[in-house]
Amino acid sequence: ISIVNRARRIKASGIKGVVIVHATDDLSAPYVMSTQMFERLRQVGVPTQLFTVKPSGTPVDHGNEIIRTHPVIRTGFNRLAALFNRGVRPRSFQQFVVDGSSGAITPGPASVSW
Repeated sequence: ISIVNRARRIKASGIKGVVIVHATDDLSAPYVMSTQMFERLRQVGVPTQLFTVKPSGTPVDHGNEIIRTHPVIRTGFNRLAALFNRGVRPRSFQQFVVDGSSGAITPGPASVSW
């Protein structure tokens, strides 16, 4: 069963928000899975942020939590730090683009604040 089919359960759990970080060139898990999950969570009303990591020269591929400098992992840990240290959590439905080399984050074209 695809995780996308679990959006209602995620909503029912009372979770306050979801952050998804995914590289477009991930060979282990297709990027489209994250875009589908983002859309499904939006449909059920769970505030969600999608950080799309795009390769800039060097391929990004799938992250490994042991390598904290990997762009996907670094972005995920930065979002966790923002939550724990400053209480920053998703409050709307936003998409961001992360440069795989520099780590620069820019708003994505489909960010929607509700």
